[in-house]
Amino acid sequence: MKKVVIIIQLMAIFLVGCFSVDTLKSSNRKGEYDEITIVITDYGYKKTDYYKGVLKEYIHDFAKQNGIEVRFYIINAADSYSYEKKLSSILHNKDGPTLLLVPLGSEYKKFIDRGIALNVKDRIPNLNKIYEGLLAEPDYFVPFGMSYLPMALNKEVFEELGIKEPIFDNWKKEDYLKIRKMWLEKNPEIYTFQYFSLLDYKLHDLDILDSSNKVIKLDNDKVKKCLKDIRAEIFSGRYILEKDYTYENFYKMHFEKSSKEYKKAIQKVINNAEKRLWGSYIWYNPLKTFYRDEEIDIQNKIILPNVVDNSPLKVEGFIVNKNGKNQEMGIKFINGLLDDEIQLKMYSDKSSQYPVNKEIEILIDELERDNYSSTKLVSIRKYVLKQLRLGKIRPLSDYDVLYKNIIENLYKDLFKVIFADKPYTDEEMSKELQKIESKYNMWLNE
Repeated sequence: MKKVVIIIQLMAIFLVGCFSVDTLKSSNRKGEYDEITIVITDYGYKKTDYYKGVLKEYIHDFAKQNGIEVRFYIINAADSYSYEKKLSSILHNKDGPTLLLVPLGSEYKKFIDRGIALNVKDRIPNLNKIYEGLLAEPDYFVPFGMSYLPMALNKEVFEELGIKEPIFDNWKKEDYLKIRKMWLEKNPEIYTFQYFSLLDYKLHDLDILDSSNKVIKLDNDKVKKCLKDIRAEIFSGRYILEKDYTYENFYKMHFEKSSKEYKKAIQKVINNAEKRLWGSYIWYNPLKTFYRDEEIDIQNKIILPNVVDNSPLKVEGFIVNKNGKNQEMGIKFINGLLDDEIQLKMYSDKSSQYPVNKEIEILIDELERDNYSSTKLVSIRKYVLKQLRLGKIRPLSDYDVLYKNIIENLYKDLFKVIFADKPYTDEEMSKELQKIESKYNMWLNE
């Protein structure tokens, strides 16, 4: 009976698609005023990024039921460095924000290492409902939503090359790179921003980062060969480049969004997306399978597990602040967010991520059948959850987050080595890599 009621409620939400929220504030039975506060751990997010959909409704209901106010603690900062400094300061104050909201794919272990996270072991009953593979730090970090980025490959490329569609379980990174090489040799691709992905997945396998000792290693033969290989590939003839472009033009194209070079490249991406093997990303969370085939542009795409990105599964979650006010109420807030009913609502809410509660899988299966969900998305959802249960896939680790932060800066710092008008000698490359190494090792040890 409970399952039927939940499904009816969820279908109603799915059809209406919005919630009515009045206020977060309510007085408790003693007539006193109380609150819990939520602070977002990363710069660039606004309250409205999270105060919407299911979470907005849940916050309103929780506040009303418990006679408290639930509010977001807003930090005004000009950049990420200033934000980090201000956040660190308020988290060490007595009666600081109750909860830390860690956005999708963001770093959270630093809050554990610094003694900011409260140990909540055995204090959140609904924790045992979460997929075990998501619980990297179950005593401190509690995920409530997840997302997965699959590969969406061009079906026409496979047909032209005479290759059968790959099987999920047999699909490997080497297979993708082999098919990609075959396609580029047959059909040179218009060059736009391929440098970013080439540097990312080639450098990742070289273990340049020793996170435990806070050291980055760049000045070695493996990295030099990697950079030479990337340059050789970009200028190999497999890509169609602007003939008269110098280093300066390429730099503007990749990093200066107001430049004519960048705008021209963006237009090329739009015009040629369907001619590439992996021409576009899926703009929605593909684990949310309530979309039907006719609602989404995947008819000519082969949806496969992501074997190229370092960690395509990302989670968002909460940490209880060791110095925060009303910790017990904060713990109660997190536990309630993991309830079956709330998590099931997250599935059909387009502004929420996929639920982390494994006990509602059978209900989602039923909703998929009732809604005639996209068979391609259903397949990828079932595959991801199976791999998660088997421990073969895990969310973005703190190593991956740190690597991601470093690689996003290395894009610019290593750019000249790849696109210099004249190739670097080994000696010039060593000198440049040593300089970059020193810069990042200082940053890692600040």
